[in-house]
Amino acid sequence: MAQKKLKPSWVKTDIPRDIKVKYLWRAMIGNPTLASWQQAMTRMDWEKADEQYYRASRDTYNCLRDEILEMPEDEFKTLLYCTP
Repeated sequence: MAQKKLKPSWVKTDIPRDIKVKYLWRAMIGNPTLASWQQAMTRMDWEKADEQYYRASRDTYNCLRDEILEMPEDEFKTLLYCTP
C-alpha cells in the first residue's frame, strides 16, 4: 500500500502547486489586497479543466499569502521563473 506524501508545513491549501503558480499566486502580483486579487482572478483566462480550483475567498487568499511568506527561500525563487 502506497503511503500518502505529507505536505510541507508551510503549505496551507490542498490546491495543486501548478494551479497556484498558473493562476492564484500569479494573480497576487501587483494586487496586494483581497479585492484587487479577486478582480485579477476574474480577468484570467481559466482553462476549463482548471476552473474547479477557482477559489476567490478571503480564506484562500490569506492561506496563499501565508504560503508565500512561509515558504523556503529556494522555493520562493522558483516562483520568480514561473511568473510573467
